[in-house]
Amino acid sequence: MVDKALICWRGHRIRRWHCNPYLCDRHQNLADHSWGVATLIMHLHPAPSAALIGRALLHDAGESATGDVPRPAKEASPELRKALRFAESRAAEAQMPEWMRREILTKQDRKWIGMADKLEAILWACHQGDVRGEGWGDLTAEVVKAAASLGVEKPVAALIQEAVA
Repeated sequence: MVDKALICWRGHRIRRWHCNPYLCDRHQNLADHSWGVATLIMHLHPAPSAALIGRALLHDAGESATGDVPRPAKEASPELRKALRFAESRAAEAQMPEWMRREILTKQDRKWIGMADKLEAILWACHQGDVRGEGWGDLTAEVVKAAASLGVEKPVAALIQEAVA
């Protein structure tokens, strides 16, 4: 248990955005990002479970083994995306406490994490004042569509609008 906790704790230092030429010097780590994802879910979800919040906090824990591979690289190579999913899920599961591994997330819970993960990236980049480059419009549309399917389109759109302003 101690080894698992220490490995998981160290993972919080993994840097994000290292391959983005506009954001690479802004220093967001997995702890910052995961906290953002969990708090977005806590504020937007009508009744999030402890399992959902816990998984939101550890949703990128597997990146302690792979690093944070940029979205464009995964989109360009389905083989890379598949290999990373496998490696990251094995590493993440190895770091999870036993109670969390027993909790099965619903499809809806996974949608919440996916939407909040992408929303947090948009909000963070906007907060940094830099959403230059390709893909931000597509990502925003993807987040708003996912939010609509979860019944939170209006508050998510308002968050994005506020962040962009």
